[in-house]
Amino acid sequence: MLRILRNTAPRGIFRKRLFLWNIEEPETFLHPPAQRKLAELLHDQSKNTQILLTTHSPIFVDRRNPKANVLFRRERSGEYYTPKRVKLPTDDSLRPIRVSLGTSLADSLALHGAVVLIEGQSDRTIFTRALERLYEQKPYGSPDIVAFISCHGASQEATSFSILKSWSPLSRLGVVFDYDKAGRDDGARRLRNAVEGED
Repeated sequence: MLRILRNTAPRGIFRKRLFLWNIEEPETFLHPPAQRKLAELLHDQSKNTQILLTTHSPIFVDRRNPKANVLFRRERSGEYYTPKRVKLPTDDSLRPIRVSLGTSLADSLALHGAVVLIEGQSDRTIFTRALERLYEQKPYGSPDIVAFISCHGASQEATSFSILKSWSPLSRLGVVFDYDKAGRDDGARRLRNAVEGED
């Protein structure tokens, strides 16, 4: 499939001509590492060729550019069903996609080698981008091996730690606090209590 895609992609003066590949469920018969590799190859190829694919795998959901994802639901219209496009929310555009695919947070976290809890959304953006840049310079594998989760404040990180420790025993958990009073005092104390089983 990839060879055909590469060989038929428009080149030279035809490069900007609209060329659309429709691929149905490329994850079929592939184990997760092969799915990730294929998703990366298709992402690279999409710079030269427009690719439209349908999937039941969260691996093929574009997290780098959430607006590239389109979700449809079947709706009954008289005797027939018709597809209707779902408007994705701006705050968490991937939530309806996760629900549609049937993936839970616990399922997703079990697939990560490490889960790092951080205080805010801006911290999540910074840590995620820093890790992506690190992987660009030294390709150790995929940056998706680490999941950064925003807990909306230092006081919530300890509670989240306790919950995730019971939900996702296969992942290593880490916690990063801001170096302010809430992080040093309240957050660290609550985390100590959670680790020792007192909170």
